[in-house]
Amino acid sequence: MGVTNLKQFPRRQSLQRQIITAMVLIGLLPLSFAFVITYLEERQAIRNAIGRDFRQIAIEAAGKVELQVMQGVSEARQLATIPILRGAVIDSNRSYAGRDHAAIRRWRRTI
Repeated sequence: MGVTNLKQFPRRQSLQRQIITAMVLIGLLPLSFAFVITYLEERQAIRNAIGRDFRQIAIEAAGKVELQVMQGVSEARQLATIPILRGAVIDSNRSYAGRDHAAIRRWRRTI
């Protein structure tokens, strides 16, 4: 009887091991599925957050650029209203009359 009992023990151990392995695999399947879904959702959430941040940065940068351009336009308008400066620009433009672009470039290099 002792010999038959020893022969059956490895089979029971093998059956127990198979059952435990099957249970672990069945338990890992939903866990793996949950990990994949969580990963995909978090990846999308991170992309959305980064997109919102970049959009906000772009809006702020555009506002700053617009402010700088408006200041530049305002300064140019103020300069255009100064009579002495306006007269100098008009006289300078008259000196270019009748010259081609190449001649104007050569003349500007000498200045």
